[in-house]
Amino acid sequence: MGSTGTYMPASAHRLSERRAIPDGRAAVALTGGVASGKSLALEMFGSLGARTVSADAVVHRLYERAEIVMALRARFGAGVIGPEGTVDRAALGRLVMGKEKELLALEALVHPRVAMVVEDFVRGGPPGEVTVCEVPLLFESGLQSHFDLVATVEAPIAVRRERASSRAGSEVFDYLDARLAGEQVRVAGADFAYTNDGGVDGLAGFVAEVYEAARRVASGELWQVLRGE
Repeated sequence: MGSTGTYMPASAHRLSERRAIPDGRAAVALTGGVASGKSLALEMFGSLGARTVSADAVVHRLYERAEIVMALRARFGAGVIGPEGTVDRAALGRLVMGKEKELLALEALVHPRVAMVVEDFVRGGPPGEVTVCEVPLLFESGLQSHFDLVATVEAPIAVRRERASSRAGSEVFDYLDARLAGEQVRVAGADFAYTNDGGVDGLAGFVAEVYEAARRVASGELWQVLRGE
């Protein structure tokens, strides 16, 4: 891919995994590897005028719901609940890390709810609007069908490991990265891909390219909706 954005020509396979019904809006999924620069890219989309949401932020809000707190306590024990009655994310992470059965149970509880919130967020935008959702586990969760376009931000593993070193140890990085489908899968399933191993200007250019493509999608779909197609 080099250090520039790459548009991946539409294929029948990818089109079959995109939103089927035009509603006058453009929904973009933003994914990528751990510490690849997704969060910065999401901020850039927001500065261009897109409505933005992060799946991680959605999970944070879900963990504040009483029914989720009760379900997590029942499944994983009181040790994952903090002194104020909220979910202790660090304790929950330690409990499920490396334990496939526990992780699958957590994902079964959280992922369907994340999908519902993301879908509602996309539908809640005004006609002609561009919505960008950062979804690290996009392909793993099968959520690509909720979007019109998919963009992935990648970076060499050595670069990503260095970026993540201030936030997580090597063991945590390796665990989180191993959970993802991998760069090859993401690039093959994306409409736009970018290798983020340089400065912010290159990433900003890539974001602008994807945003303009999404605006064209929104404009075209809006006309389809208005014409009743």
